[in-house]
Amino acid sequence: MPQGSIRNTLILTPVLPAFLIVAVAYWMYQACDEFIRLRIVKSVVITATAVAFCSLGYFFFELFGFPRLSMLAVNLFGWTVFNLLMAYVILRSR
Repeated sequence: MPQGSIRNTLILTPVLPAFLIVAVAYWMYQACDEFIRLRIVKSVVITATAVAFCSLGYFFFELFGFPRLSMLAVNLFGWTVFNLLMAYVILRSR
């Protein structure tokens, strides 16, 4: 496709829903009380720590000859951990 405004529009089209998702998540976060906000932040920190340690651990496995891991697997692992923690927060807050 030749360079121009149509190409730029097609490239940026998938980014626009991501901005909307981030904005809605921020509005929902602001609407929560302080207890739920603290639990959400703790869930994010635990998820980030788990993904970081598992990624670092598998990096060393790759050095020993294990196959390369797709970023999709890392993404799915992170979202699974976060969703489980958020389900716990939602069930616990009732």
